[in-house]
Amino acid sequence: MRACWDPISGTTIATYPSYVKACIERSRYITESYKQTDGKPEIIRRAKAFENFLRKMMIYVDPWQLIVGNETSAQYKIPIYVEFSCKWIYDRLDNVYKNLFENDEEREELRKILEYWMPRTIEARVWRVLPDDVKDYVRFSDNNFMEVIFTMGKGRCFLDWDYLFKLGLKGVIARAEEKLKKLKENLKEDPRKHIEKINFYEAGIIACKALIEWALRYAELAEKLAQQEDNEQRREELIKIAEVCRWVPENPPRTFHEALQFFHFVHLAERLELMSHSAGYRFDQIMYPYYKQDVEKGILTKDKALELIECLWFKIQDIGELSVPSVAGVQVGAIGWQNLMLGGVKRDGSDATNDLSYLMIDATYETRTLEPAIVLRYHDNIPKDLVYKAIDLIATGHGMPSLFNDNVIIPYLQEVEGLSLEEARDYIIPSCVRWGLAGKPMHMIVPNIGFFCMLKCLEFALNEGKDMYTGKQLGYPTPDPCTFKSIEDVKEAFLKNIKLVADKLEKIWNIATAIYTEYAPRPFGSILLEDCLEKGKEAMKNMYKERITMLVAGCTNVADSLAVIKKLVFDDKVITMDESLKALRNNWEGYEWLRQKAINDVPKFGNDDPYVDELMRWVHEETNKIFRQHKGIYGGAYTLESSIAAGYYAAALKTWATPDGRKAGEPVADATVSPMAGRDKKGPTAVLKSVSNLNPLRTGWNHLLNQRFLPQYVTGEYKEVFANYLKTWSKLPIWHIQFNVVSNEVLRDAQKNPEKYQNLVVRVAGYSARFIDLPKEVQEDIIRRVEQTFA
Repeated sequence: MRACWDPISGTTIATYPSYVKACIERSRYITESYKQTDGKPEIIRRAKAFENFLRKMMIYVDPWQLIVGNETSAQYKIPIYVEFSCKWIYDRLDNVYKNLFENDEEREELRKILEYWMPRTIEARVWRVLPDDVKDYVRFSDNNFMEVIFTMGKGRCFLDWDYLFKLGLKGVIARAEEKLKKLKENLKEDPRKHIEKINFYEAGIIACKALIEWALRYAELAEKLAQQEDNEQRREELIKIAEVCRWVPENPPRTFHEALQFFHFVHLAERLELMSHSAGYRFDQIMYPYYKQDVEKGILTKDKALELIECLWFKIQDIGELSVPSVAGVQVGAIGWQNLMLGGVKRDGSDATNDLSYLMIDATYETRTLEPAIVLRYHDNIPKDLVYKAIDLIATGHGMPSLFNDNVIIPYLQEVEGLSLEEARDYIIPSCVRWGLAGKPMHMIVPNIGFFCMLKCLEFALNEGKDMYTGKQLGYPTPDPCTFKSIEDVKEAFLKNIKLVADKLEKIWNIATAIYTEYAPRPFGSILLEDCLEKGKEAMKNMYKERITMLVAGCTNVADSLAVIKKLVFDDKVITMDESLKALRNNWEGYEWLRQKAINDVPKFGNDDPYVDELMRWVHEETNKIFRQHKGIYGGAYTLESSIAAGYYAAALKTWATPDGRKAGEPVADATVSPMAGRDKKGPTAVLKSVSNLNPLRTGWNHLLNQRFLPQYVTGEYKEVFANYLKTWSKLPIWHIQFNVVSNEVLRDAQKNPEKYQNLVVRVAGYSARFIDLPKEVQEDIIRRVEQTFA
């Protein structure tokens, strides 16, 4: 994914390299089905559309692959999901997206499809009922600081693979048919619920049968290819593929190969159903019984298992979509948030490490795919050799694995989120740093409902609620800041603007939730959840724990800015508030002396200085406290969320100059607890000590922490030092950490000679991406991050 100028929005947006093309097959066959099922229950329409697409889409088997299943008609193509939002595509068909199509005929066919969907999308339905007083707070292009995303697919149904592997889809269908039969025999129940359950089971059965039929198509194709194959080894592989696809996912997997293929079919199909974003599964736990039994039987070696895992990695890497520009701005570099986890503890508290934990790292080391993103759960009894192997992968600069702290997250899930100890020990990470539970109907809407720039709320507080870019009264009408007598007045004005955001968001998103529930049911993903199957309820209507999470950027800059105002205006009285405001409103022009003083003479977060660290703690605690007072339609609390990815860059584009020394439009800090790039000058341990003040049990939300090291401090004689650094991190109340390990010398050369660095991968914020695919501004921000050392 690259960046280009967009004439529609008048901003820079993410676009695609010339070799990437759009695939309209899904849009074509989903639309064809919808036109044929008008008037039927929405959940039946969804199942029929899913069935029509899987029946008619083009399938293929890569010449070298052992795992099959594709989402588009060619590997270089990306699908288009038209049901959620599509006017943005329509408006760009003849300019930005013109070259995404193989020919004009395809483009014109899609134009007609989009014309059908434009009044029927989730976005269109939401806009028709949104009150006027919140419309300015939906789109970043309208308000410069906030985007509420009801333009994309929903969060995943995080599946219980042990349960699903025991049943197979044939077992799921049998249970659904049994429930359906009993319902039809007993009509005493409330007719509305009775009919709703009947529709749910019928739709789920249609969807499951469609997937079985889809797998059999691959079996038939593999058999035909085997008959034409001259190479004996490949012919045997194709025969094996056919055998596997004839068995799974209809039946429970019997081997490691079958378990991997089952996993991929279902994982991909769930995404194809409704553009389900995110995935976070404990892969080494799910697959280990099949690996262990095959090794003990002598039918699988470690080398063969590694080859199969690598084949799966390449298939997962292929998954993508044409993204809404605002979403693409958050995921610059193209990513689908597909995490697979290793390590951690079992439900009984013992170490969960097994052979597959190591093989997952080996597979990523060998393939260097961007997805799946490998996630390591770290705990006190983690094997040292697993830590060393993880460090070897980190040292490549690939940005994986990211590390999550069981010592913090498990207590957080118990005390803040109310989970049992066993549930908490079995947590998953389905996106950057967000938590989830496998097998539970939760996170059923968009994984995160949008993003906003917290620093913009400080801009409003210092300008009586006015947007410095447009002059519009978007913020809370706070008093003239020249009347503020102390830093407490500034903080109060800031929090009033945070509350305004939360109030608007609650009104917008509760409406969007109702629309999603009515018009975007997911029969396939829901029927695979045991609780939904038993109750006969679609996942959106059977919420285990509603979590409404809003991504946020700029927390560090708010704390750094408050520190500047506190010290220079109120404590030391170096300048007046009026002088400070003049400097900001002039974007620091003519006030460079003051800007340098703000940057260099006032403590900055990340340097173990209580002066600013306490302000950062206050920012995290008080802002999330306001959000948690707001409720969704199922009673769940709103909460701030750190899975901001590259949104820190996008969200800051229209934030004016701020007291911490930022100029208008410059990026904010690259994660919710990372120091501002270039301002953590006292070493990596000082960063950890600053972040440790933000204990999630106190603030009520998670962390995303980026750190950067020079390569020589992660290898050789420093490998043990780095391992001890990770141990120190795990003893502190810090949720997460991840690393860039690459020098500025390499990054600068990559900017000058991108053709030499096609495979240079960096960690952006919660995900990895090819460096040359990132916008120049994001590249520069990564370069500005401090190159930490242990010297």
